[in-house]
Amino acid sequence: MRVLFTTLSALALFFAASVEACANYEDCKCHVPGTDLQNNEATQKACDQYARDHNAQAKFSADPHHQCTTSGLSNGVIDNCDFDTACKAQGDFEQYCWHKVGPFD
Repeated sequence: MRVLFTTLSALALFFAASVEACANYEDCKCHVPGTDLQNNEATQKACDQYARDHNAQAKFSADPHHQCTTSGLSNGVIDNCDFDTACKAQGDFEQYCWHKVGPFD
């Protein structure tokens, strides 16, 4: 019984950590916390800041979702934790990213 509990505890910790971990994505935008509301101005400024700070190939695109994107650019990815920092620098915003790149995408 103790072995089962230890194994389940370890698995729970692993999955909790993997949900909160940083990862690379093709697309990100800035949202108002606790809502589904996107802020296009904050997203554009965060994208510009992210590209400068990380010498990244990322650009703001109005189509299709007013997002910061690396889609179609060679060798470009956006780290969601760093993009979250860029969103927070624009005010009370948090990142929302999709199109994960890498393992388990």
